[in-house]
Amino acid sequence: MICHSGSRIEKTAEGNEMEIIFPDMPKRASEICNGLVDVIGYIGGEYNTEGEFERYLYTRETPSLFAGSRFKYLAPKIKFGYTELVNAIADAIEMSEKIDGVKVVDKAETKVEEKLDFATVRAEAADLWAKLVEQNEENANIILKKIEIIMGHKMRLSEFTEDQVDLLNLAVNEMRDML
Repeated sequence: MICHSGSRIEKTAEGNEMEIIFPDMPKRASEICNGLVDVIGYIGGEYNTEGEFERYLYTRETPSLFAGSRFKYLAPKIKFGYTELVNAIADAIEMSEKIDGVKVVDKAETKVEEKLDFATVRAEAADLWAKLVEQNEENANIILKKIEIIMGHKMRLSEFTEDQVDLLNLAVNEMRDML
């Protein structure tokens, strides 16, 4: 997905003005896209020592730039180009293997799951909700936002019906990840 960038001027704590650059898309679309993509990058450029302009993909957030990546070891600045990005992601994956012991596979394993029991999933959802909100009350808003992204509209855990058990299970998985 590609979009234009937007910017706004904000005052720093010292009273200086700073330009903040961000993806220029509606908030709701941004929330959905951010949950789907692996890299949120900003394409910009700099002049090199010979005075030539070079383009880069910036992949890490700074005080003045909104960017990010699911790849923990992805370089924060990559020369702009498809091959350069692919190589940088491969390097980041290799670093995850070496440093974190991540297991990389070429083919995803397919598991056939039994039909989900609504009562069991709902009970786990209630239990996870209680634990996460006890940890931090702000987790309630985070969970509700995740449910809104899953369902496409605001909804509470208690409003899920039996025919939505798969979607409720997605919310449960999100809450497990938060723990």
